[in-house]
Amino acid sequence: MSSIQNSVNSLPRWRGFNVIELFSTWEGWKKYFPYASWAALPEEDFALISELGFNFVRVPMSYLFWTGRDGKIDESFFEQIDHAVDWGEKYNLHVSLNLHRVHGYCINDDLPTDGVNLWKDKDAMEEFAAQWARFAKRYKGVSPQRLSFDLLNEPPYEEAGVVCMQDYEELIRKAYQTISEIDGERLVIADGMYAGERPCFGLADLPVGQSCRGYAPRAVTHYLAEWSGSPSQTPIWPDVKEGNDVWNKEKLREYYKPWKQLIDSGVGVHCGEAGTFCKTPYPVFYSWLEDLLEVLSEYDIGYALWNFRGPFGIIDSGRTDAVYKEWRGHQLDTRMLELLNRY
Repeated sequence: MSSIQNSVNSLPRWRGFNVIELFSTWEGWKKYFPYASWAALPEEDFALISELGFNFVRVPMSYLFWTGRDGKIDESFFEQIDHAVDWGEKYNLHVSLNLHRVHGYCINDDLPTDGVNLWKDKDAMEEFAAQWARFAKRYKGVSPQRLSFDLLNEPPYEEAGVVCMQDYEELIRKAYQTISEIDGERLVIADGMYAGERPCFGLADLPVGQSCRGYAPRAVTHYLAEWSGSPSQTPIWPDVKEGNDVWNKEKLREYYKPWKQLIDSGVGVHCGEAGTFCKTPYPVFYSWLEDLLEVLSEYDIGYALWNFRGPFGIIDSGRTDAVYKEWRGHQLDTRMLELLNRY
């Protein structure tokens, strides 16, 4: 392993998974992801994640599960989210709540646009802050060691007249201020701009962590993923070419170097999503994941794979070239588990 002098990452080096049953109201995702249940988080996943030695669960959520198109809030739905917080305590897991879709923005185009630009619409920005105010009030008093708020999933690439870095920073500052006025102890995290690829140095003055991604290069991680443009050339690793770049372990080190610089400035960093879709050949997937985990470890950055169960995960992943072990009624990729546990 390369020897890199690390500054202290002010975020813990959490290791875990996303539990995704609430990330979208579009039922078409069932084609790709084996949900335990629809619109309900499975306690079993929290229990199994803990049993396997991990300590982190990220819960991406669509506001449409509890917010009507008229803006009316279904307060009863929050019981589902209460379960996640309670199970975090029960199974000794840190739970990070994330808004994956909000009024005016989502990284995915799985549902028709609502015609609102979050970055320019003041009412939408107010609604965004109000969503987090509800959670701040509801979970005030829950230890920040147990619960964090990851404000917005994967803000977009900058686009003239649509969104710029300053727009995103303004949104985060307003939401952070709203939360901290209610619960000054709550741990808050902001995803990097450009779909989590670039750190926001303009937010470094806030006591807010930041979240990167582990999907580069997509020629490897999203091979034959229909929702992502379906890269179709069979990938290799290392030295796969994507655009003008050749990707290998050294390229990964270069890719994450700005995040290391953010850590050096005193900002905590965690990789909130990572992984490879199940169609990537196993030797390629495994070699890439090993290099990714080594680089993240060198920079003292923890990780959460996009799935626990499902095509990015370690159980029921549907890889035709993996060797599985029957475990707790699921197909467990023990080789992948051993690799994750090394980092």
